[in-house]
Amino acid sequence: MSNSSLQLSGIHKSFLLIAVLGAIIWLGGSVLRAAIAFDLMIPGTLDFSPGVDAAAIRQSIRLFAMTGFYTMSGYIAAFLGFSVVFAALRRHWKRRGWLVAAAFLFYLYAPVEVWQMYFDGKLLQLTTDAALSFSLSDAQDLLLRRLTLQENLQGLSLLAILAYFTSVLFLVFRPLEKGHKGDPAKIAQNVSRESDD
Repeated sequence: MSNSSLQLSGIHKSFLLIAVLGAIIWLGGSVLRAAIAFDLMIPGTLDFSPGVDAAAIRQSIRLFAMTGFYTMSGYIAAFLGFSVVFAALRRHWKRRGWLVAAAFLFYLYAPVEVWQMYFDGKLLQLTTDAALSFSLSDAQDLLLRRLTLQENLQGLSLLAILAYFTSVLFLVFRPLEKGHKGDPAKIAQNVSRESDD
């Protein structure tokens, strides 16, 4: 193991690339979809804005549903890719707490994502009609159920997004690295001792 970097094999680097690309598509798509959905709402509520034309609501809900395919695909790629990479780096978990914290935050909200994907899939099935002749009330109901997570889990999707972005911050800044941060020689010594274990 060289210096302070984590070494991955070629296959693990490929999984890391898949995971990072999936996470970019998934997190970026989630922000875009939130903007689409909440553009239809009265600010601060989950009530549909009365001034929006039914055709515009249909088109926005269809766009929300269609982008759901990409965010679902991105999440699945990120989940599988990060699972392989985290498993490959398990011997580094003890000294690199940031890796464990990022993994914990990522996997903690996986059930929320699966639940949201369920509604995304139902909404996508409902809105695949190219003529936009699907039932608007059914689509609005599915969209609200997806956004509120069935009332009893309200706020969890926002917490999940915050946890995911915090997970990214852990991966970038590595705040829980065990060892001496100021002295490069001690860092290299800790890493070489770790590779002997």
